[in-house]
Amino acid sequence: MAGTGESGSLPGKMGERFDKRKSCEILLQYIDNISTQYKHKPNQIRIVMKIRLPLSVVALGAVLIASVGLTPSAEAGPKKGPSIVDIVLANPDIDEDGEGDFDTLLDAVLAADPSVLQRLSANGQNTVFAPTDAAFEAAFEELAPLGITPADLLANTDLLTLILNYHISPGQRVSKNVVKAKQIRMRDGGFLAQKAGVLTDNLDRQANIIVVDLKARNGIIHVIDNVVLPALP
Repeated sequence: MAGTGESGSLPGKMGERFDKRKSCEILLQYIDNISTQYKHKPNQIRIVMKIRLPLSVVALGAVLIASVGLTPSAEAGPKKGPSIVDIVLANPDIDEDGEGDFDTLLDAVLAADPSVLQRLSANGQNTVFAPTDAAFEAAFEELAPLGITPADLLANTDLLTLILNYHISPGQRVSKNVVKAKQIRMRDGGFLAQKAGVLTDNLDRQANIIVVDLKARNGIIHVIDNVVLPALP
């Protein structure tokens, strides 16, 4: 399933998708370069970003620049290998149907508050319960009777950020530790209940963990078949 257009329909995977992926890659590389060069000068980072960074990229992460490299996480992960964002960008084919399964997740991360992108690309360790495109499609169908379209959700930065943070848990939780936990604390401050690889959200909705232990240098991804919600939108 691809991203959402202005009309609420789901366009193809080329064109706009390519631009978003390239912009994200440019942004992350640029952040790494200038945060290293100006790591003790946060105001200078903002100035350099405004002068040099293309407007199309600024729109994806202007707020993010000021914080990257200035407040490192206490949970330092390995510095080699792909980040969580890199894995999402690689768009793995989870269901083996010949197409990637993280297109909508990428759209959501880019549309949310820039702190989400920063968290998933920095060195601090996080566990992400990543919904597939099919999971997002089912969630959009579930929200349709409430009058909420895919475009509405992706345009609501605060709500989207809350939902995404409800899919992120601090620290690296490998699958054997996930299935031992009755509750998992999430980055939004709430919890997911867990039993035998099934997550239950605050609305008693369930998501199955269908792929485990996609390891990144800054954490780990477990793939789920439903979008979990902290509350009704």
